[in-house]
Amino acid sequence: MLIFSALCAVAAGLCLGGRLSRIERAGISWLPLPVAALIFRLIALSLNFNYAGNVALVFSYGFLFLFLVKNRHLHLPMLAIGLGSILNFTVIAANGFHMPVSAQAATALTAQGYHSLLAGEIPMYTLAGETTRLGFLGDIIWFPIPLFRGFASAGDILMTAGVIVLILRVMAPTRPAKLFAGRKRADAPNSPEA
Repeated sequence: MLIFSALCAVAAGLCLGGRLSRIERAGISWLPLPVAALIFRLIALSLNFNYAGNVALVFSYGFLFLFLVKNRHLHLPMLAIGLGSILNFTVIAANGFHMPVSAQAATALTAQGYHSLLAGEIPMYTLAGETTRLGFLGDIIWFPIPLFRGFASAGDILMTAGVIVLILRVMAPTRPAKLFAGRKRADAPNSPEA
């Protein structure tokens, strides 16, 4: 969901006259931090979220939070990404470093996928049950777009909204302003003839 939305935001930004090269003007600093966060998350996945994998996941979130703090001047997008990350980390940590998937969302899986989830064979995920803590913060939504299928939580939605706003702010689209200016000129009353 996050990747799909980010790609859509980039496409929309380009269509509206934005440029990715304008990132230097956006005032974003410490860009290696989210890269490090992604690397440590991949390490956690490769370790199948054993003890070392859980430590790697904590470092991943740590790098991400540090990046958000360093760029807090961007306000709304960083706030949304930060809040979404906190919600996700909270529910994962509360459930043995596994993201609970609601039974209703899990019905979208194939029979084999459901069995794998139930057997704990999908890294980082577990089927929500009576002992699940903060289940409402878990993955409760099925995202059906081909190639990007997956589950989404309330935290994911907040993070996605923040990423979309951040991308559009960085790309600084120009066409909406031009269209608005053109409309104002068109709506302006004609000056009286001399």
